[in-house]
Amino acid sequence: MGRLVTVLSEAFPQDTAYIRELGMAQAVCLLMDGKPVEAEFYVRDLVTVPEFAQRASFVKACARLESNQLGSAAELFDGLEKDESFPYRDGIRGLGSEIRRNPSIGTKSPGLAMVFSAVLPGSGQAWAGMTFDAVQNFAFCGMLGYGSFAAWEYERSRDHAPTVYILPAVLTAVFATFYTVNIINAWNSTQRSNQFARSRHLDGIMSRLEPALSDNAYLFRMTEMTATTTGGIR
Repeated sequence: MGRLVTVLSEAFPQDTAYIRELGMAQAVCLLMDGKPVEAEFYVRDLVTVPEFAQRASFVKACARLESNQLGSAAELFDGLEKDESFPYRDGIRGLGSEIRRNPSIGTKSPGLAMVFSAVLPGSGQAWAGMTFDAVQNFAFCGMLGYGSFAAWEYERSRDHAPTVYILPAVLTAVFATFYTVNIINAWNSTQRSNQFARSRHLDGIMSRLEPALSDNAYLFRMTEMTATTTGGIR
């Protein structure tokens, strides 16, 4: 559709309002498609056009929210809340404050999780809330660590036989590998946990925006423009 907007802009330069509506429609479609950066690109100029400013600001605020630019998203929602003509003003009341109230969501330190797992395998994953990863790493490292210890003890206890350290050495090497992977996994698990937390928080906020995002009559005015624009596209 972006290419279509460009072509129509060149073919019908006199229909500025119609082309702007196409750009607005493109922005909404991109936002719904999970492409907030591209959506914001299409409304960057519309926020200064009076007849588009409110809708463009709403789309821009949603785009900033989805791209995790929480501070600027909160400011935009504050502005919409003060706009008495915004039809969904009650639905977003206090939304800016809610966004600002939760700056610590999804900010657990992956580095700290690595330290925990270095001390006790799986503890960093457990601290991050990734229970399955925690159990898995604790179990593997525990079994391999015990196996390595038992193998070394067995070799040392063989008083009247030649000492062969191949098995203990192999088990120790495997344990060291899993122990290292456990530490790296603590970082990855914390990153995933942070992402999940931010996604859940974002989903809760976006649910309040759903009535406006699903109101095609408010967001899309192509039919109205077609009926009122003279010399438009045929």
